Amino acid sequence: SSSGSPHESFAAWTAALWILTEMVNRCEQVGQDSLSAWPAPDAVTYATCARACERVALWEHAVELLQSMVSKQLMPTSSSLNAILGACDKAYQWELALLWLNTARRKNLDNVVSSNAAMSACVKGREWALALSLLAHCSAVLLELNSVSYSIALNACEHGTTWQTSIQLLLAMHASKLPADAGDMRCAIRMLGKARKW
Repeated sequence: SSSGSPHESFAAWTAALWILTEMVNRCEQVGQDSLSAWPAPDAVTYATCARACERVALWEHAVELLQSMVSKQLMPTSSSLNAILGACDKAYQWELALLWLNTARRKNLDNVVSSNAAMSACVKGREWALALSLLAHCSAVLLELNSVSYSIALNACEHGTTWQTSIQLLLAMHASKLPADAGDMRCAIRMLGKARKW
């Protein structure tokens, strides 16, 4: 589960990758023999392994998994792409996150999870304007945002824009009936304090 320790997460990733490797190797040894006890890995298998990589921020391995998946003529899924974007986010790889988000968009597999991960990666990479532009794109294409989307954007506002933008985001959250948590409110208050708008 997501509440496991880093050691447990790494152990889970290692086990998942070992199982996938065994599946691939044994399938190659027996070809398409239907009697093989090891089924060929499918898109779900790859996505599951990619999510294991995401939990320990091993974005390189997540990318390798997707490339292997494509080489075996398996279509990427939104789950596998979300996992890669999540791994890029955790590893502060904002440029790669944007590349994979564009891949997801071209395949019509982008969603609020993939967009949030790319936004978060941009914030961690101090690319605050890019994070806000991703939020604007989501709104423009009518992608339904959630509280996490706005929280990430508010964090970007605190570093790279004006206090008015943070207020506009809070108003947009309210209009969408999305709750603002204590962190969101503290972020807006800090913005107002810096601008001396008390």
